Amino acid sequence: MPEIRSRYCNWIGLALLLCSVLPAVAMSAATRAEQRELDRAESVLRDSAHQSPDLLIALTRADDHLTLRVAASLLFEPDGSVLMPEVLKQVPLEAVLRLLKRRRALAAQIAVFTDDIGGVSANQSLSAARAKALCSTFSAAGIPAARLFQHGGGASEALSSNATPEGRQENRRVEITIVPVRLAPIRLAPATGP
Repeated sequence: MPEIRSRYCNWIGLALLLCSVLPAVAMSAATRAEQRELDRAESVLRDSAHQSPDLLIALTRADDHLTLRVAASLLFEPDGSVLMPEVLKQVPLEAVLRLLKRRRALAAQIAVFTDDIGGVSANQSLSAARAKALCSTFSAAGIPAARLFQHGGGASEALSSNATPEGRQENRRVEITIVPVRLAPIRLAPATGP
C-alpha cells in the first residue's frame, strides 16, 4: 500500500509540475510567434518607407509593438477629418492595410494628434474625428473593426514645441501602432522625437 501511495504522490507531483510549466511554454511559443509577426511587419513597413520616404516621419520598434508615424497633413484635409482622396494608395498606408489583411494575429491602434493652435476641446474633437475616419476607412477596406482601435490625443502629447511652424507641423501626426491582437488595445507612453 505505501508503494501505491508513493506512485500516486509522484503522479500528482508530476501533474502539478506540468500544470505550472505548460502555460509558460505555450506563452513563450505564442510570444515567439508574435515576435516573428512583428519582424515580418517591420520588414514590410521598412520596405514601403524606402519607396515613399516623403510620407513617412518615423518607424520605430519596441519589444511588443511597431509604430509608424505619418504627417497628418498628408492624410487629411486642413482643419478637418476628411481624408485626402486616394489616401489608402499612399505607400505606407497601403502597406499597413496589406499587412493587416494578411496577418490576422496583428491589430492596429490609430492615434491622431494635433498642435496646440485652437482650443483644447476643438483639438481633441478634431483628433478623435480623424482617428475615427481612418479606422472607418481601414474597416471599409476589409480590416475587421475588432482589430482596430482609435485614440484622439489632441495636443496633449506634443513631440516638439508648438512655438514654431516646424514644431507644430511635427505635432500634427498620425501614429499607427501594430501590435499582437492579444495585447490590443494598448496605451503607449508618449512618443519621443523622430
